[in-house]
Amino acid sequence: MLYHSVDTANFKYTRLFKRILSGIQTQFITFVKMNKIIFGILAVVASFMLAESASKFSLTSLTCNKCSVGLLGVCMNAADEVCITNKSSCFTGRATFPSLTSFVGFNTQGCLESIMCNTTTNATLLGATYTSVKTCCDSNKCKPSHD
Repeated sequence: MLYHSVDTANFKYTRLFKRILSGIQTQFITFVKMNKIIFGILAVVASFMLAESASKFSLTSLTCNKCSVGLLGVCMNAADEVCITNKSSCFTGRATFPSLTSFVGFNTQGCLESIMCNTTTNATLLGATYTSVKTCCDSNKCKPSHD
C-alpha cells in the first residue's frame, strides 16, 4: 500500500511538472511571437524615418552664401551653406536702427525655411529700437535685394 501511494504521488508530481513545463513553453512561444511583432513594427517605423530623412537631403539641395556676422555690408566670416530641407530659401537678414540714420546696420545670410521669408520685425535692444528684415531668393548663392 505504501508503494502505491508513493507511485501515485510521483504520478501527480509528474503531471504537475508537465503542466508547468507546458505553461512555460506556451509563454515562451508567445514571448517569441510578440518579439517578432515588436521587431516588425520597429522596422516599419525605422524605414519611415529613413525615408523622411532621405527626402530632406535631395540631390537638388540649395547652396546659399553663409554669413553669421556682417557689419557695414561686409561679411566677417563668409562661407557656403547647403540647405538641409527642400523647403528652404537663401536669405539675407538686415538689422537697422532707425534712430541712427548713418549706420548701415548688421546683416546675416544663410538658409531659412521659406515660411519665414520676407518678414519685418521691430524690437528693442537696450532701449534702442531696431528693425529686422529678412528677404529671400531661391537659386544657388543668390543675393536677395532689399528695398
